[in-house]
Amino acid sequence: MEVPNDDVKLAVVECLNNVPLSEFDTEEIATVIRLLGSYKNIGAGKTEYVLAKIFWIMMKLTNDKESDSGKNFRMKFGEKAISEALDILIRNLMRVVEDPDEEMEKLALSISCVHFLKFTSINPDLKKYMSSRHDEFK
Repeated sequence: MEVPNDDVKLAVVECLNNVPLSEFDTEEIATVIRLLGSYKNIGAGKTEYVLAKIFWIMMKLTNDKESDSGKNFRMKFGEKAISEALDILIRNLMRVVEDPDEEMEKLALSISCVHFLKFTSINPDLKKYMSSRHDEFK
């Protein structure tokens, strides 16, 4: 994921999306969460699609009741993931784009953030982290 090529990053997250959730260990989940905070320019290249896919993976971890990976995600990384999702969503909504392709990338990222936040807001382990975040959403 640290390779500067967007196509490689997108291929990696596509592969991660197909890995069974039970195979994610704590360090791998931590790496995925760190990736969220590492993107300063969310409009560069295919960053929106990379981030969107990461949010879909985290949404699956949010809903995973069977493996330790889901529990680890919710207990150890849920608060940070929600904070990053809200931050990225706000930054994405503030972006002004005129190119139709960029608008679709922006939309894909917003939709994935909203879906992730929707699932965290109904999860008993995670919804407590939603109430104190970002005045914009209260």
